[in-house]
Amino acid sequence: MDVEFFATRAQADVLQSRERSENDYDSFPDQNIVFCFIDLVQSTNFRIIHGPKKGYVRSSTFFSLINSVRQPCVDIELVKEIGDEVLLSSPHFRVMFELVLLVDQVAAQIAAVAKEDRFPFGIRAAIGFGVVKRLGRPHLDFLGSPIDQLARVMSVRSESTNLMLHEDAYRQHKQVVEEYKEAVSVSPPKTLDVAKSKTLAKHVLYRELYVKREALRGFRQYFRPWSQARRSQSFLE
Repeated sequence: MDVEFFATRAQADVLQSRERSENDYDSFPDQNIVFCFIDLVQSTNFRIIHGPKKGYVRSSTFFSLINSVRQPCVDIELVKEIGDEVLLSSPHFRVMFELVLLVDQVAAQIAAVAKEDRFPFGIRAAIGFGVVKRLGRPHLDFLGSPIDQLARVMSVRSESTNLMLHEDAYRQHKQVVEEYKEAVSVSPPKTLDVAKSKTLAKHVLYRELYVKREALRGFRQYFRPWSQARRSQSFLE
């Protein structure tokens, strides 16, 4: 193979594509979007300790959980699956906030019956908000700093909670969050550790969410998509 010829040809193709991208970018719409990353905690260590088969079953359980909880809410879209992690989007904060609470509650119930002493079943989630570009790709995709920052927040390891809220999302939707104060409390703003920001050229602020499980189990307000699905029985079909 003539390496120089191939490299020169590939370079020309890439530069031509780059020119098209510069022209296309302005035509992509800016949108205010709520994003959420949810991943399966300790998935790598679980596979090491329990083996690939149990790891596969655990991962499949995680994706089944996400799909089951998401199904009643048409306003939440699955953007992509990345290993044992999902990225979700929605134009509405409330439904995303409620979905995270539901997923976390179901995960806690699964952990209680799964009987795994090492690395029990659990999820980690972070919610963000901001202006992004909706890209013209075959599959739903977005590009923007809010997603980049939220990915960094997912690196937080707290002894108190696995649920995080980017400060921009909190400030924009503080009133909604406070409607759930009976079941969820919120920490003061925290600054993401410099090492975890991975040289991101901006300070990232986030808050921790603490779920009061007993109160959440008895919570009877809001959660409209899931309440409607229950009444119509579509959630069970």
